[in-house]
Amino acid sequence: MTPRGWPPRTRRAALAACAAALACGFAFFLFVVPSTPVRLEKTSAELDRRLGLWRLLRAHLAPGLHGPELLAALAAAACACFVAYGLAVALVRGLPRTRALVVTLVVTATLFTVMSALALPNFDSDVYTYIATGRVAAVHGQDPYAVATDRFPADPFFRYQLRNYTHHPDIKLPAWMPLNVALAKVAGNDPVRGLLTYRGALAALALANLFLVLLIVRSLRPGEVAVAAVAWGWNPIVVLFGPSKADTLMVFFALLAVLALTRLRQHVAVVFLTLATFVKLLAAPFLVVLVLQDARRGRWRSAAKSLALVALVVAALYAPYSHPWALLADHLRLANTAGAGGTQANSGARLLLLGLGGALVAALALRRERTLPDLLRLWAAIGLVIGVAVAAGEFPWYLLTFVAVTVLAGDLLLLAGMSVLGLVSFLAYERRGASTAAHPLPRLSPLSLGSSVAVLVAATAIVFAIVKLRRRGDYSSVTD
Repeated sequence: MTPRGWPPRTRRAALAACAAALACGFAFFLFVVPSTPVRLEKTSAELDRRLGLWRLLRAHLAPGLHGPELLAALAAAACACFVAYGLAVALVRGLPRTRALVVTLVVTATLFTVMSALALPNFDSDVYTYIATGRVAAVHGQDPYAVATDRFPADPFFRYQLRNYTHHPDIKLPAWMPLNVALAKVAGNDPVRGLLTYRGALAALALANLFLVLLIVRSLRPGEVAVAAVAWGWNPIVVLFGPSKADTLMVFFALLAVLALTRLRQHVAVVFLTLATFVKLLAAPFLVVLVLQDARRGRWRSAAKSLALVALVVAALYAPYSHPWALLADHLRLANTAGAGGTQANSGARLLLLGLGGALVAALALRRERTLPDLLRLWAAIGLVIGVAVAAGEFPWYLLTFVAVTVLAGDLLLLAGMSVLGLVSFLAYERRGASTAAHPLPRLSPLSLGSSVAVLVAATAIVFAIVKLRRRGDYSSVTD
């Protein structure tokens, strides 16, 4: 008997087993991997002595995995997590839609998020860079976009940063900076308190995102709230990176934009999408599509109002800093860089990709008028295509907004495609973190930017053919 034919009791037991498997997988990446010899080389590993929970975990976790043995364990655990996640989405679709089920799924997602927020201190290093750059303004009274953190080597957070970020001012976009500075003020001078403050705030934001996803799905497809709770709240990328990455704020603004669209408040949605875009430029295609929809309808006054709102929001975001227009130009050039480090790798191919992608987005936006479900499916398809390049870049958290839109669109094929990209990107990221100059590991992902261009063209044709041919793209399109 296939899972589709299982009775509800068997489905619930299998769903609980999937939750247990995910909990074990998350614990492996949050606690076991940071205890391996490669990760213990990070300066932040010394902070584990400062918190009782971390001391207890370190005492019971043997740092024995290394080299090919570690790589095999990473691959097995990552595949197990994504398989358990996919099976959980399939199982919950066949269960009776009850309030108790939704509450159980949400509580489980909340426990996953709390577990992630309590990860060992060397699980991720970006948060220390966030704190240090926020303190440039909050503590040292300087412009974080003009002054690098290495001007303050005595700062208690300086030694925990990634060294390739300390020699230049912050490159994060300005919609993130107000929250960053506010958290830096609250965090104080203690590294452990600072780390837990940032993780706690981002975890709270991640849970707010879960609430927004459920609220939006209840408005669009009331019978699929339970599916959305698993599809978003149990997603490995969401759980592992939501409480530690600034991208969680981008997701928050993007979800507020969609919520505004469900309330027929398009210009409010434009404001929130602009904020999302200026947390990270990955949200820009969604903003372009939304604005061009007015042009498609011939609503030029509304389109002009949307553009004016975009300009006002951008001006307000950049106004507090010492060189706003030069800073804006620098940030727009980040679209042609490889990752947050600002590396100008393969810039010619990247520019070509951006140009072709922009033209494609504009053509699709102007082709026909779309309802909100149609618009979400288009956004999800665009996210899947962009995700190919993201997966090649080994930055799995870049997929967070695309995962959110795909869950809202409710298309199982697009969700499956996004999950495959998430697995590929996550494996590549974990391999990179486990590889050192002394013990290099083979690449798990064959993707590079050059090969991604060809894959992107093929994926574009396939994805949009699917979107066009499928008349019903929601979760209920596959009957039980």
